[in-house]
Amino acid sequence: MMPVTLNFKLEREIANNLNFYFGVGAGVAFTSFDGYANFARVPDLYVSNDDEAFYAQVFTGLNYDVNDSFEIHSGLRWIYMDDNSVAGAPASGIATFDDDFLGELGVRFNF
Repeated sequence: MMPVTLNFKLEREIANNLNFYFGVGAGVAFTSFDGYANFARVPDLYVSNDDEAFYAQVFTGLNYDVNDSFEIHSGLRWIYMDDNSVAGAPASGIATFDDDFLGELGVRFNF
């Protein structure tokens, strides 16, 4: 899955070098799935699907500015993807890309 989104992020300082952020985004997700399914009637069926779907996200968290170019961040992100299952009989529903919560911890280099 490769999402391409346009995001809006609001960031406010809550202490010296410590910031709270909140944001939303929307766009398109390009999905690709390849694999084998094993059904009683159709053994070793190869399934392949490439598709696009509406994608949205809401995210929030904290970041700490180490200096002007480097920050450490931690947050929570909720993602939603419309029309999120692999299509095609008899493999319908064999794989889904569900909406989900993601925890994030990382570093950013701003330039």
